[in-house]
Amino acid sequence: MKNMKTVKFYFLGIILLTSFCSANGQIDKNFIENGKKAFAASTAADCQSFLKFCNEVLKVIPNHPLINYLAVRLNALLGNSDIALDQLKKAAKLGYTSSVRWYEMHQLNDHAFSELRDKKEFKEIIEIMKITETPIHKCQIAFTVKDRKLDAEGISYDPVERMFYLGSAYEIVKVDQLGNSIDFTKEGKQDGLVRVNGM
Repeated sequence: MKNMKTVKFYFLGIILLTSFCSANGQIDKNFIENGKKAFAASTAADCQSFLKFCNEVLKVIPNHPLINYLAVRLNALLGNSDIALDQLKKAAKLGYTSSVRWYEMHQLNDHAFSELRDKKEFKEIIEIMKITETPIHKCQIAFTVKDRKLDAEGISYDPVERMFYLGSAYEIVKVDQLGNSIDFTKEGKQDGLVRVNGM
């Protein structure tokens, strides 16, 4: 029976993971609706129900920013201050910051965190987030692509040809070190190519 529950949760995680993003990279409608319901949770029973949902998802994708935020928020609403702070600290170390906002809500203005804001631990976590938010400029421009229609979402480099490959919508282009680009695949789903979200 225990193994059946484990398998059930495993498949639940897979379903949730695949349902979060549709083929074009948009967040799944059902997931948005669940998120809105979790934000609207007011009773202890609702909070506990959505917290269970969040915790199961975090077993599969522990660094998902929205789920981390909701789990911390629900724990705070339930009065689980220590758990909420511990979870928020882990999320901050994973790169989650208060600049990742949901419905214009975050740790600094959400009423769910009102009892935590004066705590020393909470202030320390916010400082970690501020450090994470600070941009680090240690890079330099390698090249500028002249094609203004290019909507690059992923990049890869071939050291043999010394060419960069950029994924853009439904095509892939080759770019040399001067920024000159040529088509690697034709736009329009060549050879069954679907939307290129990463390289």
